Amino acid sequence: MMKAVFVALFLFAAVVLANEIEATGPVVEDGVLVLTDKNFDENIKAHKHVLVDLYAPWCGHCKRLTPEYAKAAQALEAEGSAVKLAKVDATVETELKTRFQLRGFPTLLFFTNGEYIKYTGPRDAAGIQAWIAKTIAEADAAAPAHQEL
Repeated sequence: MMKAVFVALFLFAAVVLANEIEATGPVVEDGVLVLTDKNFDENIKAHKHVLVDLYAPWCGHCKRLTPEYAKAAQALEAEGSAVKLAKVDATVETELKTRFQLRGFPTLLFFTNGEYIKYTGPRDAAGIQAWIAKTIAEADAAAPAHQEL
């Protein structure tokens, strides 16, 4: 009986802790936001620019990208950039895998104000940062200028 009470209390505490983590925002690993099916949309809306790595843990290309991606995230944060780098384990977060019709790993998507384009840049930290800067600059240049009346 005592064992059953202990197990029930443990499970209750685990659920409360999981809800608390979810309520405080995404987990951050090495400067990279860890997104899930549950918190994805909220975090994409919360940031103007987000590069998202949809990966599979068993994928060799994904494993090689991981440290470079983390270096880029940390460098962007260190320079005070508002751009966020995020990742999604698409083998676990299957709703996102289906939504974005993933056919291979890693798949990187660059979101600006909730709209996305496929990332087509290099897979090293400096290249990731340069591609983001160039893409944002091109988008800003293409945006219509606002005139005051």
